[in-house]
Amino acid sequence: MEQTIEEYAKRLKLSWIRQHYQEVEATSNEEFLLKLMEQEIQQREERKTNLLLSHSQLPEVPTVPFN
Repeated sequence: MEQTIEEYAKRLKLSWIRQHYQEVEATSNEEFLLKLMEQEIQQREERKTNLLLSHSQLPEVPTVPFN
């Protein structure tokens, strides 16, 4: 069954779910599904933000230590 779940998640392009679904704990099926979807959305938003930042060609700002 694990192989089937991972294959379906791959085909549906649910990368976070495919890699982490066994780590999610919930008290009901609905809560489990909700947590999976929330994490998948969060991962996609983070990847999108990082991709846009990397393609933005903004100048790098040097880090200055605070004393």
